Amino acid sequence: MQDEKKITVISNRRKAEIEVRSILYILTKRKIAEMHVSGGNIFKTRTTLSELVPQLDERFMTVRKSRMLSPAFHAYTTAGLRFYGKNPRKTVAFCGGL
Repeated sequence: MQDEKKITVISNRRKAEIEVRSILYILTKRKIAEMHVSGGNIFKTRTTLSELVPQLDERFMTVRKSRMLSPAFHAYTTAGLRFYGKNPRKTVAFCGGL
């Protein structure tokens, strides 16, 4: 079996290893990226979207200059589950732009 692709980030002063397939979407503002993963966890790390792109797989798509969406997000929302994160307006606006 093939190993799952993972990325390592520093979030809340701790090293976190995140499976790429668990990332639903990424929001960035300046040099802070918020990675929203399945299960409702949010990992904030100091990096830019352009620094993250090479670590992700090709299925991720850039929705706007500061936002990336994974295919898992589509599967997660179309399965009848709703994911709103901390700021429902930001997430609804994010979804509405697709």
